[in-house]
Amino acid sequence: MQLTILDATETSLTFTCPPPSSPTLLEYKPYGSPWPGSSVSCPGGEVTVSDLLPASTYCVRLVVGGEVVGEEMVVDTGVPGCSGSKKRTRRCVIM
Repeated sequence: MQLTILDATETSLTFTCPPPSSPTLLEYKPYGSPWPGSSVSCPGGEVTVSDLLPASTYCVRLVVGGEVVGEEMVVDTGVPGCSGSKKRTRRCVIM
C-alpha cells in the first residue's frame, strides 16, 4: 500500500489513498513531533489534510487495521506567495 501526493498548497496536502482492505487512516504530524499525530479517514481515492501551517514540514503515514504500513513520507506545505499548485503557478526567488 502506498500514498501518492497530488498537491501541496500553503495550508493543505492532498493525497491519493489506495483502496482499503481494512479501516485505513492517514496519520500526519509536524516533522520532529512524536507519533501518534492527527489522523483522517482514508477510504480510497483523494483525501486532503487542511489547516496546516505554511512553509512547514510534515510526516505522513498510512495505518491499516491498526498497523502502520509502508514508509513514512516527509512533505512540505507551500511558502506564502510562492507556492504553485495545479490551479496556479508562481515564481519565487529566495535570497
